[in-house]
Amino acid sequence: VMFKRSVGLAILIAVSLFVFITAAQTISFKNFNFPSEEKAPEPEPEPEIVVKQPAPIIFGIPTDTLEIVEGTVERGENLSQILASFNISPVTIDQLARKSKKIFDVRRINAKRNYIILHAQDSAQTARYFIYEPNEVEYVIYDLNGELDVRLEKREVGVVERAIAGFIESSLFESILAAGGSPQLVNHFADIYAWRLNLSRLQPGDHFKLIYDERQVNGNVIGFGKIKAAYFEHEGKPLYAIAFDQEGQK
Repeated sequence: VMFKRSVGLAILIAVSLFVFITAAQTISFKNFNFPSEEKAPEPEPEPEIVVKQPAPIIFGIPTDTLEIVEGTVERGENLSQILASFNISPVTIDQLARKSKKIFDVRRINAKRNYIILHAQDSAQTARYFIYEPNEVEYVIYDLNGELDVRLEKREVGVVERAIAGFIESSLFESILAAGGSPQLVNHFADIYAWRLNLSRLQPGDHFKLIYDERQVNGNVIGFGKIKAAYFEHEGKPLYAIAFDQEGQK
């Protein structure tokens, strides 16, 4: 009997030790901190490359060290008033006017015409160039650096052949404009047919066609050249006009 009790006690002690050791291992496992997976460092963003645009060239003048001011001549404004705000003295303006008299008289500077001033990048904003555009083709460069200089330049004029056609609805003037023509083109067309057609008796349904040269500067229409051919049908009767050369005249 004592032996059985000893065996039972031993088994009880062994089971208790087993439970104790298992519990201790479980607690240790839970409290053990596994090393976390290290995240790969995010790549640093590449620095943005800023490409500096080259300064524009205005009428053949590099502007990398100049500021550009665009303006329109106001009514009653003259060269002296325009340049006074850009550190140009009356004495210099008088010298400039004298020097430009045979090239482009400054008294011909008119309202509603465009100009550009290129001035130094300083607090005084001293004008270095004054460019005035008397019309769509010509421009005058007043060089204010050192010895004053004035020169008159002309843009290249391109010629493009155009054709328009249409029907008379109310008047020749309105019909040609509706077809894409201009008042100047209407006048020229009327001159061609003035001796062959009574333009005051045009009828709705009469129709026309024009082939002419269009003058352009930098893609902008500035007027038209010669009319190469014209066709007008009045009350069913066709009237043709074709440009030709005769002893050097057209």
